[in-house]
Amino acid sequence: MKLIFPDDVPRRRRRAPTGIDMAVLFRMLMLARLNSSRTFDIDRPATLARKLGLRHGGTASDSISDALDLWHDLSIYFNQFAVGSDKGPRQFPPPIYREEGDSITLHPDWFELAMVERGYGKIDWPVPTNSVIQNIVLYASAFSYGAQTAEFRSPASLAMKIGLNSESPSAHLRNNVFPKAAEYLERQGRTLELDWPANRKTIRFKVTKFSKRSENPGPEQRPKKKAARKTKPTKTKPAKDRSWNEFRYMPEQGSGHYEYDLQGNRIWVGEDGEDV
Repeated sequence: MKLIFPDDVPRRRRRAPTGIDMAVLFRMLMLARLNSSRTFDIDRPATLARKLGLRHGGTASDSISDALDLWHDLSIYFNQFAVGSDKGPRQFPPPIYREEGDSITLHPDWFELAMVERGYGKIDWPVPTNSVIQNIVLYASAFSYGAQTAEFRSPASLAMKIGLNSESPSAHLRNNVFPKAAEYLERQGRTLELDWPANRKTIRFKVTKFSKRSENPGPEQRPKKKAARKTKPTKTKPAKDRSWNEFRYMPEQGSGHYEYDLQGNRIWVGEDGEDV
């Protein structure tokens, strides 16, 4: 990927897009898609900053104005890009074709990208304005729409993918990036599921929605108590005929054996057949 500026753009204005710049671009693409038109009205910088979750103040408004200036000038060249069935290298001109007051007109190439039916995932919450957190949240969300899990073989490969420049990517990801991404997603009603044991390099993660049943369930959601199972009355079976199962000699009674009557009572029967 290459970033291209016109020759007449001052050097101080030549920079790579930040998270705020990308959030503004996503906002313009969203408005074009919702209106099915290249031309749409955009909020004033202060209002747009608030909708993007930025803190109030002149700095936030200035950041929005700088973003709009950037998208007037910046062209992006991709070595490989796919839109629909078209694949290969492609260069996108500056997104903002014309700006008049609060009205913005997108360049036709960007409008075509905004209206593509396939390859889009709906995000109904403002994206993070920190570029690294934004990248990892969007990357995980894109995989999650297909019920898949993002996987990286090492912290270094993930750091390169999301634009994290750190001498210790593993520690930075574990102690800073993932906790902040999880905190951000939690405010949006999502959960970042991270599978990264301490003794393994491979990182797996995805974004899921909160389960409504897991959040203080109301009476209609609480599991119902099982009704006591009705037990059938047990039938008393007659005692089995256990005659001749014991035979021994009792000196005081002579030879004989035990027998059991129908009530289960054990009685001694002598050799002469009389009960004792």
